[in-house]
Amino acid sequence: MKLLFFMLGKGIYAADVNSIREVVRKAHTTPLPNASRFITGIMRLRDFTVTLVDTRFLLKDRGLSDERNVRVLLIDPNLTNRETYGIIVDRIIGIYDVTDSDIKWAQERKEALIANEYLNGTIFLERLESRKEFQGFTDTHILYLNVTRMVNDIINWEEGQTEVRFIRLFSPYDIPRVK
Repeated sequence: MKLLFFMLGKGIYAADVNSIREVVRKAHTTPLPNASRFITGIMRLRDFTVTLVDTRFLLKDRGLSDERNVRVLLIDPNLTNRETYGIIVDRIIGIYDVTDSDIKWAQERKEALIANEYLNGTIFLERLESRKEFQGFTDTHILYLNVTRMVNDIINWEEGQTEVRFIRLFSPYDIPRVK
């Protein structure tokens, strides 16, 4: 399967290319009043409006993002071409083929810290280290995200619950471990 690898802060993440409509540069953003803190605003792109989702504020060690590298992953969560959401990422690494054996699927993991409906699985970096784009990273694993589910939960925002799920995914050490 083909996965798009990207960075949020200093972490590496991946998403199935079939769940991403396209990748674009971030353009001028208009803030939305009274939106959840994950929604940073809207952006006009050609003939449609994109609602921008930014989970980067959850990252403890965000590092300094070079705004020239920031991209937006366009997601149509309902596959209707009526609503488009964009997930802001710090940098695109590339699209790579990954086999099922490269992934430790989330349903196989027993740890509550990782058990999260936004997580498809974990890809261990040593399986990709031969590619120069992945050399020099200190993380030992890459989180393979279900970006469609993430966007759908933001659309159907459950006060408190959705935020806890995001914190558990992006900053797992900020909340107590569930037993």
